[in-house]
Amino acid sequence: MKVKFVIRALATRKQSIWIVGDCPQLGNWKFSNRIPLHSDGSGDGIWWCLVSSETGKTVHYRYLMCEELDGDKSVSVLRAWESGIEPRVFHPPDGPGILEVTQDDGTLNFDVAVSQVCVENATIDKGHLTGQTVVRLCFHNGLSYPIKLWAMGDEEMQQMSVKVMANYISAKDQVLPPPTVVVKVLSRSDCKFVDKQPPNGLSLGCREDEMLFFETETFHSDRLMFKILLFSTEKSNSNGPLGFSWLVPEQMKGSSGVVTVPLLGSSSAEPIGSMSVDFLKIMSFHHTNLDLSQPNRRYWNRHQKPLDIGHRGMGMSLSLDKFNKISTIPENTIHSLVSAGEHGADYIEFDVQLSCDKSLVVFHDLMVTFRLMGRENDELETLKLKVKDLTSEQLPKLKVGPDPVAVEGVPSKHLQFFPKLVEVFQMVPEHVGFYLDIKYTEPDLEDSESDFPYFDRNEYADLILDTLFSHAGSRPIVLASFDADMCTMLHLKQPRYSVLYLTCGVNDMWPVYRNVCQRTFDSSIAFAKSEQLLGISALSSLLLTDPSESKKILDSGLILFAWGDDNNEAGNIAKLKDAGVHAVVYDRIAELKAPV
Repeated sequence: MKVKFVIRALATRKQSIWIVGDCPQLGNWKFSNRIPLHSDGSGDGIWWCLVSSETGKTVHYRYLMCEELDGDKSVSVLRAWESGIEPRVFHPPDGPGILEVTQDDGTLNFDVAVSQVCVENATIDKGHLTGQTVVRLCFHNGLSYPIKLWAMGDEEMQQMSVKVMANYISAKDQVLPPPTVVVKVLSRSDCKFVDKQPPNGLSLGCREDEMLFFETETFHSDRLMFKILLFSTEKSNSNGPLGFSWLVPEQMKGSSGVVTVPLLGSSSAEPIGSMSVDFLKIMSFHHTNLDLSQPNRRYWNRHQKPLDIGHRGMGMSLSLDKFNKISTIPENTIHSLVSAGEHGADYIEFDVQLSCDKSLVVFHDLMVTFRLMGRENDELETLKLKVKDLTSEQLPKLKVGPDPVAVEGVPSKHLQFFPKLVEVFQMVPEHVGFYLDIKYTEPDLEDSESDFPYFDRNEYADLILDTLFSHAGSRPIVLASFDADMCTMLHLKQPRYSVLYLTCGVNDMWPVYRNVCQRTFDSSIAFAKSEQLLGISALSSLLLTDPSESKKILDSGLILFAWGDDNNEAGNIAKLKDAGVHAVVYDRIAELKAPV
């Protein structure tokens, strides 16, 4: 039997409509095996395809919108797709002798995803990366104003605007059209997307909570370069820009960094100052289990009860919380994580980072303090090292914290710090969800010890996702990080796992971070919405002190988790849940979890 799938969807000249589903004829949910729909080019938006179908077999499927990139009509990327939890269903008709049937699916509007609007429990989502690389430049005033002009004072220098154009280094065998540059302006309260850059560029401003992003997608990141034009917002630009800079591939080594380039005068081509710009490259992730069958990254069941999440399993054991309590089970160990699930945790929260041999291990701090064998002056000698400088075999041998108390029936290995992430997947029952805090160095304005060279972001993110797609099965998983770039990466690389932005807002307990997205809840909300993340995980002390903060986050449409020592009190847990918080992370779940 032949089935004619028909859909009405508007698309530009470079866009096309495809279909993918759960049978070989529809690609077995693989993007690379998707089936193209045809259009007669009349502009009526009718797309169709004819495929074979097994008699009597129900078919599940979704429609996709793809788009040409780099001027190559033979290669397209996923621009938007139907991402509802329940896919479309085709039930073949009963009866003998049916040779062809039409499945008319009406009208589909992909504009919701393409316009980059965050929609609650969206059924249309932007596509993840399917082979291309995203390259993003960012200007901000996190540490200091990014422009230095030697002949100008500070006040005059901060009246500047920039325009960014992308192009490719010429190659004899291939001429590529200039890639499109997408611009967004992120401020304390909003994120605005700019369809077209003004002739004299966009103002850099001088507010500390503003960020200016220029982004493009390409299959040829090794040849991509940027020309950055500098204009004055106070003076006439009739003679063109004040100056310009070039950013070439050799300057953008690795996945991310900050590059300072010379500014050349437009008329003299002599150096007149310098410009600092952050860059981020996000590369596609590939895995045999990555497909379009489970699009969960922007879905949350808002009708379910608020979740109870076991902090580091059964709670902190290496330091007292604000209520002077501590877990008797070593934190972030197999025994602690398993025990939290046994005591009713819906999810368990734990911290993931990389060892020297590129193994994913579970431990909270990027620096580990451990005991030495000897004593001096009757005081215990300790030493502090970076976790990343030790192998996954060395780390569990360190004497961290008090010696664990043996537990009958529990292997001693399950009481050791630094279990591997793969071991956690193997030992914790699959019905218990995982809430993974992905650690990364986060520089702050005080230049703390957490600011040191770390692993390449793409390599790190890919190792995490490879482990999830290999071992997660049907386990519910939420990813989170204080590192904004890591959140963006984890979200764009795959369609299955939700990502939250971890934030501490404005408080006296934590340093002021260089990344302005961390500095207020407003900035964190704007960032999470602009990247279409599921939500944010916020410091609970601020939510409890000012309940309007919770309302503001929830009113934005984002999912809200709450973390922090204040959660380690039953009354505060109840207050947060009553305020609409979707999940509360806390210690000692056996003691504090309310009975069902």
